[in-house]
Amino acid sequence: MNRSTQLILESAIIAALFIGIAAGGAVSTQSLPACWKALPNPANASPGPFDRTGFALLYNTTLSALAQRQYSNVSYYLAGFRFLSYPSSLQTAVSSANSEITSMSGSLSLSLSMINQTEGLIQSGRLLNASSAAQSVCQESLVLRTALDQFANTTTPQFASSGVPVSMYNASLIGLGSEVSHVSFQCSTLVSIVRQLILNSTTFHFGL
Repeated sequence: MNRSTQLILESAIIAALFIGIAAGGAVSTQSLPACWKALPNPANASPGPFDRTGFALLYNTTLSALAQRQYSNVSYYLAGFRFLSYPSSLQTAVSSANSEITSMSGSLSLSLSMINQTEGLIQSGRLLNASSAAQSVCQESLVLRTALDQFANTTTPQFASSGVPVSMYNASLIGLGSEVSHVSFQCSTLVSIVRQLILNSTTFHFGL
């Protein structure tokens, strides 16, 4: 067999192999399991039923984490609401609730940090700085109280009106309320202590 004839035969064999692979691919595509072909397009899938209990439990978990000062977990749980199915009529309430919880999480973390800072400034005798830090605690206390009141007295009734069993997160809400009360108490206590120390210091200097 001459060289040119051999090349022609090799080319024919390779072409036949490619045709077989292509045909096999088409056949294997057509033989996909019926259940795979029946899967709906996620973009066209309709939302599932509204699980009111699961909805309330997620808020319970989120509020409990906040009351225990687990701030990173709070962010994680709030992100989970993107995967929940709930009526569009609750969209505004959910947005408000999650904004209020985010606000409380940031303010609680900051206020507790400022409480420690204020106490350290008092111990070191830096009373003017301590006074400024104590005022910051009070500012965050107000933010906390406002957000908690909005969640408990405005947003929660909106959930309840849609049949959400809000009593399932009452205990966590009470626990969070205790944290807010603690910050409020520290605000008034630290301001009073710093004010008295400054007054004593001023009286002492005048006495000299």
